[in-house]
Amino acid sequence: MKHFLPLILLTLSFFSLNNAHSQFVFTVNVVDCSGPAICDGSASIDSTNTLNFSSITWYMNGTIIQNGGTSINNLCPGNYSVNAMGGGMVLTSPFTIGTSTPNPCANFGVTLSSTPTSTQTACDGSISASVYGGTAPYTYAWNIGGSMTTQNATNLCVGTYSVTVTDANGCSWNGASTVFYDTTTTNPCAGFSPVVTVTDCSAPGTGSNITGTLTSGWVYNCDIEMSMLDTAYMVSATFGNNPANQDSLYTVWYLADTTGAFTYINYTYYVPNALGVYNLVLQVYCPIKSTPIYYNIIAQFDVLTAGISSNKPMSLVLSPNPVKDVLTIQGMNSGAYAIYNQAGQVLQAGNFNAQINVSNLANGSYFLQLNGQMLPFIKMHQ
Repeated sequence: MKHFLPLILLTLSFFSLNNAHSQFVFTVNVVDCSGPAICDGSASIDSTNTLNFSSITWYMNGTIIQNGGTSINNLCPGNYSVNAMGGGMVLTSPFTIGTSTPNPCANFGVTLSSTPTSTQTACDGSISASVYGGTAPYTYAWNIGGSMTTQNATNLCVGTYSVTVTDANGCSWNGASTVFYDTTTTNPCAGFSPVVTVTDCSAPGTGSNITGTLTSGWVYNCDIEMSMLDTAYMVSATFGNNPANQDSLYTVWYLADTTGAFTYINYTYYVPNALGVYNLVLQVYCPIKSTPIYYNIIAQFDVLTAGISSNKPMSLVLSPNPVKDVLTIQGMNSGAYAIYNQAGQVLQAGNFNAQINVSNLANGSYFLQLNGQMLPFIKMHQ
């Protein structure tokens, strides 16, 4: 019996150790920043019920900011995570550093409106900066020869100009606008100045499940009448490679006005190692009116639901488009397909060999799904 006692004790110790590991709780204690522009936040691994870690790595938005240490200091407001290895386990804990005071820059922004020149060579255009939110007084710094610091930049030639606006709290906004030459003989929009009424949301609309926001650059598009925009949404989103090393998200957006005119916009977002739900923002503008129209079109998107393709969406070409009877697919010889209407209903599906017969479809706009991609086309009897 004495010979078996050490073995029994060793076995009990093994089960006790395993049970202790399974009970381990990975907690990060955080201290918020004292202000939105002050980086005095900190975080530390809770010393209660911890393991002896062999390595600790701290991250901000997926980028390593510190190796080692059970605490980290001088953090700015934002999203972070910490990875720790110990006892044969790899543990990850995300955390957020907030602010203990309201952000004075939260609602600060500027709208830029340009007036075209009278001729191609005249320098009588202008750009007006209209500030909303923030705290007066405001300062203006234009990237124009000299030192223009007024709210309105005047005597401008055809071109693009940028401005930095700063309020009394040090909140800063940067943006640019383009002065065009109005080629119309009679401008139907002359003197048009809309009054925009803004109603704030009763509560934030993103929710705690939103990982972040991806915003496009300004996309120039005057194919439709922006002042009569009726419908706008994201049609498809496709990664060009495997989610494990994803970097570029290829999107297609659909816009239509109240007259029935429509357009498609393709935009690529750079999203290395993105996981979670994002707000995708497509910025569209039409600057050739006397009062330019600017839109931010927002779609919530979970990157795990994105289609995956070995080719970029634009590598597949449909012709002719508009089509009468038969669609020819360039870039893919055969495979499965599905055709959707604007409501997302499948109208036709099957396998194809270089071509698809669409003669049974009524006139209208459709989406063809091929290899995880959604390609728009128009059916029109000619």
